[in-house]
Amino acid sequence: MMVSHYVRRVQDDHNIDMRLPQHRLTLAKLKEECEQAKRFICGHQQCGSVRFTIPTNPPKPFSARMSRNEFDTLCDGLFREVLPPVRIALQPAGLDKSKLNVVMMVGGGSRFPKIAELLKEYFGQIPVLLDDNCEYAIAMGAAKLASAADPLEDDMPFVVEEITPWSLGVEVEDGRMQILIKKARGCL
Repeated sequence: MMVSHYVRRVQDDHNIDMRLPQHRLTLAKLKEECEQAKRFICGHQQCGSVRFTIPTNPPKPFSARMSRNEFDTLCDGLFREVLPPVRIALQPAGLDKSKLNVVMMVGGGSRFPKIAELLKEYFGQIPVLLDDNCEYAIAMGAAKLASAADPLEDDMPFVVEEITPWSLGVEVEDGRMQILIKKARGCL
């Protein structure tokens, strides 16, 4: 959403379509800047900054700041798309939200305070918890699901495999890391 927002601003202010192939490096820089700003905004009330060079002749520096409120407003429609899948997930289990004791947020969405706020509104008095180590919580849930399967059953519909969430390696003499196992690869 942030990237689209700034692409439109550049288009409106400078009449440059950054989606064109010749601007792919500038667009890549913008995406990187927006990702860093988004991470900052999610952890702070302050503004996140976006800086890149607009591909004009001569090149022009572009700098903008976005507050968390502006970010939340920009992404509001996207954030609200979280609620229908939550409602749908409760139905097959035959659960009503009033029967829950606690809700734990895991995964990428748990980093957005606005999503936590929307879930707190939806679930009312039920506590909505954020796990500091989302990947661990997801892995524990997968392990519990896998442990429920009978290992002697031949027609298991899935294979349990350990996946590394980060690249693993050793430090070599010049301070660089020699990767031994790449991120998101199986260890077995």
